[in-house]
Amino acid sequence: SVTGSWSVPTVDTNKLLSSGSQTTTSLIIANPGVSWTDYTYEAKVEMGITNANAGVVFRVQDANNYYMYRINASTQKLELYKSINGQMTLVTSTPFTAIEKQSYTMKAVIEGNKISCYVDGEFKMTWTNPITELTTGGIGFRTTSMGVHFDDAMVYPTVRLNDNFEDGNMIGWTSESGSWSVLTDGTKVLNQNNSTTALVTAGDSWTNYTYEVKVKMPITNANA
Repeated sequence: SVTGSWSVPTVDTNKLLSSGSQTTTSLIIANPGVSWTDYTYEAKVEMGITNANAGVVFRVQDANNYYMYRINASTQKLELYKSINGQMTLVTSTPFTAIEKQSYTMKAVIEGNKISCYVDGEFKMTWTNPITELTTGGIGFRTTSMGVHFDDAMVYPTVRLNDNFEDGNMIGWTSESGSWSVLTDGTKVLNQNNSTTALVTAGDSWTNYTYEVKVKMPITNANA
């Protein structure tokens, strides 16, 4: 779904998405209404003129229902909106010094009703919707300014757990059986000493996810 005069020009040998010359609302969305729930969405944005704005939209149901996280150079703020049936509501904001013709990587982490916002990897603000709405949806871009460029859009699952055990403890893990502990084997690792069945668990009611971990078996004929 598209409103505005979007194009894909080449700028300094790099192709990117541009809002063109339109100065009214420009909105472009991908996969509206899909059943994506929790995810991280990031993209590079660049505003070519002073007092411009550039936003990433997510949990997009259609052209009237979505969340938007944007840089607003005219107010020198980062702003988070929700759009319900076309009614835009500012839910939170924070000061931000926006510079024209500078590229920023905007990132929104969406987990349930909680949205966390970043710029160039730095956490900026968070907000939790007290109402359960906009629970799934696709992504896109929105601006009311001309000459805004978007690039390197990426959506990936939200990281629910990341533990290298370097803190030396098992906080968040539950030993169901066996003898589990954190010890040093070059780096800190989770170790199990019993020769019978051993099980340790973490997490809650997660549904779709990818799980990876390094394993090392110190003896022949072991399993992990």
